[in-house]
Amino acid sequence: MVQAKPHDPPVFAGQQDMQVLNSWIFSMRRYLKVTGTKDSLWVEIASTYLVGAANTWYETWSPPVLARLVQQTAEASRHAVFIPWDTFVDAISHAFQPPDHYHQLRDDWYDLKQTGSMAQYIQEFRAIHLQLAITEEEALDKFK
Repeated sequence: MVQAKPHDPPVFAGQQDMQVLNSWIFSMRRYLKVTGTKDSLWVEIASTYLVGAANTWYETWSPPVLARLVQQTAEASRHAVFIPWDTFVDAISHAFQPPDHYHQLRDDWYDLKQTGSMAQYIQEFRAIHLQLAITEEEALDKFK
């Protein structure tokens, strides 16, 4: 019986582009799940896919976070201390989110009009919609 091996996720270099970062996070999460990686190793393994500015950020961010977690953990279980995935995702998203990201998305949403093919418009519509916290009703109203 041949066992399938998932394709390695891409590296993340610290681009201030939320689509790139969100795509990397999604790919990494899927890879870690499919490979059956224990939750306690997710952040350490994900960190090996960080390069450049993202790797530098992680090298400065993770030691104090781990130290704080160790201090909060009972002596008997300190060997099992790890950074939770959600903590890592929140921190890396905050670190590499462009300063005006949400306002830019709102501006892009407001300015979105079909100028090319319907397929192109749908792709642009979805790319913005998935990043904004808007209701389905608002999305349908804009799509008209």
